[in-house]
Parts: sequence; structure tokens; C-alpha cells
Amino acid sequence: MRIGILTGGGDCPGLNAVIRGVVQKGIKEYGHEFVGFRDGWKGPLEGLTMPLTLENTRDILPQGGTILGSSRTNPFKIDNGVERIKENLAAAGIDALIAIGGEDTLGVATKLDSLGVKVVQYKYAAVVFSGMLAGLGGAYLSIASTIYRNGNTAGRGFIGLATMIFGDWRPGGTAAGALMFGYIDTLRLIDTGNQNVKGLILLGAIILFAIGGIMLRRARRNSAIGFLILGSVMIGAYFSATSFPPEVAQVAPYITTLLVLATASQNLRPPAADGVPYRKGDHH
Repeated sequence: MRIGILTGGGDCPGLNAVIRGVVQKGIKEYGHEFVGFRDGWKGPLEGLTMPLTLENTRDILPQGGTILGSSRTNPFKIDNGVERIKENLAAAGIDALIAIGGEDTLGVATKLDSLGVKVVQYKYAAVVFSGMLAGLGGAYLSIASTIYRNGNTAGRGFIGLATMIFGDWRPGGTAAGALMFGYIDTLRLIDTGNQNVKGLILLGAIILFAIGGIMLRRARRNSAIGFLILGSVMIGAYFSATSFPPEVAQVAPYITTLLVLATASQNLRPPAADGVPYRKGDHH
């Protein structure tokens, strides 16, 4: 996640401590990326940014004031101020914005939040669309399908949950996860010679080696070793076996699900308001 930080209002002791705490913990424990907006709300208004890293926030505790600068800019008193902030945040790829300050600074944040995503409309649209898909599935099973039997879903609901987690609760990531899990699930239906499964094992090994290399570059040695060992095992299976029993295709979706949950889920976090009823103005 790419997170923006700004400090508004007047300088005061403790602002640098907050910036340091957020950045240090956010990068080390959650792998987030941080961007500082300079001079309060003037930063997102004019696109004034600076990177916030482990290095440039490590020794800022003794410094007074705030390394980001501050101002009493109010975007609601400037022509097209809100629209300019939205455009600059989108251009910078900001997923969330942390505003640090007093009543005026946080008052602007509250107003901007109220002008953001239309949550209620999206919830109704999601329920209608998901209900339509469920209805289509039920109609197919009751009218067109001739192979319905008890337990026909075979645990695909759990694969659906894994897909959402894999996609970090975002539409694009979830769609990519659905394509991946859907392809693996269809192997048991179309892969009579197990050649696709063998190719999938090779692809999985390559992906694991790539992830292991990324982990090494990020100095996450233990995780990197795990990925590299698992990739080596899959490479060995690919070259040592000429074919695989049909049961491999049947369990491939579930093995993939377990691997994804055991690896990717370590760096993914559900939305803070997941499972909390939405009430406008409660700032979930």
C-alpha cells in the first residue's frame, strides 16, 4: 500500500515522532510505501512531495517541528481545491492519506472523506451483482446441468475466500486471483494427459524463485530461503517425473490455496473496517 502523510497547522513537539513511528513500523512490519506531502494541505493541493524511508526518518526524533513542513492551507477556501487534491493523490498513486494536526487539519480531512467514495451505492451494487451471479449458477444447476450431486461445490467457497485474500481485498487483485485459481481448477477437467499440470509445476517453480530473489533483495532471508527450497522441490519434481497421477490435478487447486495463504497472507491485511457496519460519518 502507498500511503501519504502530511502535517498541518502550527509546528509543535512530537510531530516528527509520529512521522517516524508510522514510517518505521509501516515499512518494517507491513511493507508499505510512504510519501510525505510538504507544507500541510498545500502539499496534496500542489503536488509537493518527498519520499519517506527508513533512512531519512530514523534520526528525526531530536529535530524540532516537522520535517514535512506545515501550513494553514484550507483547500475548501481555494477554487477547485478539492478536485486538485483528488487529482494529485490519484497521480501519485496514494491509497490512503494520514493527516497529522489539530482541529483545522483534521476538519479538512473529515470533509474530504465525506466527498469520497459513495459507500452505500457500492454496497447495493455489489449485493445485486453477486446475487445475480448466484442466481445464474443456481439456474444452470437446476435447468441445464445433468451432473449435479451432493457436495458438487467441493470446497470452492474456501478457494473463493483465498482468492479475495490473495487479491488484498481489491477488485484488480481479486480478479487476477480468480483467473489463476479458475485455471488451476479446470485442469482436472481438461488435462487428461497431465501435461498442463506438469507445465504448471514448472511455472510455479519459476514464480517461487522470482519471489525468493525479491525477498533476498529486501533482506528477508528466512522467507527467501523458504521460497527457494520450495521452488527447488518443484523443479526436481518437474524433471524427475514423466507424468503425474490424475489425483494431482484434482488436488492442485487446494494445494495452491494453501501455498497462497501460507505465503502471501503474511504481507496482506484486511481493511480496518472489515465486518463493521458502515454508518456515514463514523470514519471507518
